[in-house]
Amino acid sequence: MHNFKIWSSCCHCSTSWAAAQGLGFPEISVGGAVPPFNKMMDQGLVKDPVFSFWLNRNVEGKQGGELTLGGVDPAHFKGEHVW
Repeated sequence: MHNFKIWSSCCHCSTSWAAAQGLGFPEISVGGAVPPFNKMMDQGLVKDPVFSFWLNRNVEGKQGGELTLGGVDPAHFKGEHVW
């Protein structure tokens, strides 16, 4: 089992939503399936066992948001992470 961290500047995610996106914990997976992010960690496809979301609050912006697997995009975060 992996210990991985979920970072979000606003955590209003439900467990079922995270699981449906393949980002839930293996313990809550349907039928014991290994979530895709865990498979990526097992295969060494991500730098760190972390994923992060950036959601653009500017409705006129070109980007709606970003999912970063294996880290945090420094272009969308200022400060220190505290786990």
